[in-house]
Amino acid sequence: QVMYRTALAVSHTLDIDELLGRIMELIFEWVEADRGCIMLVNNETDELEPKVRRNRGGATGGSKIEISKTILDYVTEHAEGVLTSNAKDDTRWDTGASILKMDIREAICVPMRGRYGIVGVIYIDSSTPPQKILQQGGNKFTEDHLKLMVAIGHQAALAVEDTSYYSAMVHAERLAAVGQTIAMLSHHIKNILQGIRGGSYLIELGLEED
Repeated sequence: QVMYRTALAVSHTLDIDELLGRIMELIFEWVEADRGCIMLVNNETDELEPKVRRNRGGATGGSKIEISKTILDYVTEHAEGVLTSNAKDDTRWDTGASILKMDIREAICVPMRGRYGIVGVIYIDSSTPPQKILQQGGNKFTEDHLKLMVAIGHQAALAVEDTSYYSAMVHAERLAAVGQTIAMLSHHIKNILQGIRGGSYLIELGLEED
C-alpha cells in the first residue's frame, strides 16, 4: 500500500520539494517515528543538505534536527540502509560515535540510490526510552521497516534524477530558444541598419548636390 501510494506521488509531481514532503508524510503514516529528515546531495559541494524536516507534531521547516554524522557517513560510504535498535550495543559504532553522544535509541537511515549514484538519504529516529520499549514489548523499528524504507529511498532517488534531468532539459531548451531569438533579432537589426546606412548615403549625396 505504501509503495503504491509512493509511486502515485512520484508520478504526479515534478516539484522535488513537494515530492519529498509527500514521501515523508507517507513514512510517518506508516512508521511510528518521532523525527525525520530527507537530505539531498549538493552537486557543487557534494555535501548533504536537508530538504524536508518533520517531527511527530507535523512539519518543522524552520527548526533544526540533529542527526548523527556517524550514521550519515556509514550510509553514504557503504551505500546501504542502517537500522539500529540500541546504539550502545551496536558493534558498528565506536565509543566516540556521535550516535552514542546524542543518546539515539532507534534509528533508520537509508540511501537514496538512483541509476548513477546516491542522491541523498532518508533518516528517521525515535527517542523512546528503554523502559517504555520493555513495557511495549518490542522496538518501533523492524527489519521490515528497513526494507520498505530502502525501496522508498530507491524510488525517491529515481524521481529526483528524472526531475533534475527534466529541469536541465527545459533549461537547455530555454537557452536554445533565447539563442534563436537573439540570432533572429540580430538578423533583422542588421537589415534595418543596412537600410539606414543606405538611406543616409542618399541623403548625404543629395545635400552635396544641393
